[in-house]
This record gives sequence, structure tokens and C-alpha cells, in this order.
Amino acid sequence: MNPDHWERMKMANKWNNVELRDGRYNQVIHMVSAAKGAEDFYDVENHVTRHEGIEFARQLDDLTAQVWTSEWSYDLQLCCEIFFFWQNFDTAVLH
Repeated sequence: MNPDHWERMKMANKWNNVELRDGRYNQVIHMVSAAKGAEDFYDVENHVTRHEGIEFARQLDDLTAQVWTSEWSYDLQLCCEIFFFWQNFDTAVLH
């Protein structure tokens, strides 16, 4: 969308960026990629959609985290935490 058109649409509807960002969602969960914390599992060679190198993936994770400044609605979830949760969950349930 043309930036000027977007600005006119915001003005016509009395919108602002902060309210659009913070008031739109009850919760935002940012699932950080394996590039941060589970580097051994980060692979682009056999992945259909992942194409960025590990350093760029880390930068994208950081940029995404910076967008969500409202602490009440933002939850950062590290990939390695999810992996270890499910690993321990499977162990606890299956044994």
C-alpha cells in the first residue's frame, strides 16, 4: 500500500499506530527461531521455507522483538525452551 494512502486512511478513521498495534491483539507470542539458543538445530539446506543464514535470522528475531513494546501483550518464547519442555513432557508422560 502506498504510504500516503495509509496515512490518509488512518486520519479518516482516527487511527494511530500505537492503538493499532497494542489494541489489536490480546497476546502476542514471539517464538524465537532456533538461531538463538538451539543453533545445532538451525539448518537451511533441507528446509523449504527457511533461507536466511543464522546471523540474519538472529537479527530478524531481534527486530521482531523490538516491534512489540507493550509488555502486557508480548511473550517471548525461546525455541530451546519449547524443545526442552516437549522433551521433558514426553519423558514424563511416556514413562
